[in-house]
Amino acid sequence: MSLIGNSESIFLIRDADYDPDVTPSGAIDDAIGHIAGSNGRLIVVKTTTAVVKVAVDVQVWDAPPTPDQEPSGPWEASREVPLWSHSGAINAEQLYEAPPPQLVNIALPTGAGHYTVRVAMTGRAALEPQWTDLRRRGLHLPFEEAFQLERQLDGAERYRLTVWPRPTP
Repeated sequence: MSLIGNSESIFLIRDADYDPDVTPSGAIDDAIGHIAGSNGRLIVVKTTTAVVKVAVDVQVWDAPPTPDQEPSGPWEASREVPLWSHSGAINAEQLYEAPPPQLVNIALPTGAGHYTVRVAMTGRAALEPQWTDLRRRGLHLPFEEAFQLERQLDGAERYRLTVWPRPTP
């Protein structure tokens, strides 16, 4: 898993060949009430906070994973959303910073085309009370000490992105 920042309490999944005309409009609206939303060409994943980094793991499959191939664990929520890739590779990106190298140019099995991305999340239920407590305590701490406490929460919220080709609509 790679840690990724999540400025504005979101991170993005999109084609590796960045197209500046593809904006998160529509995907943000679609994400309301869910952990992720899509406008077809970009996925917005909503996180608990913009300060604590989240852990992201990407798995790419040739076909939809069978139940025995699914990761075990206490996933708190998941949602399947569509994504079009024109280059045959995707990035999981944070805003305002370069993404970690492991989350760049992730090759897709059939190249350019339509894909399904299952976004699964865990750790939010445990993180939320810790984050609330840290914000409360952090008001009375020097900046550096509060910053170090925030770093201890990095990776508590985890995401698994499972990607596979889907039939052309």
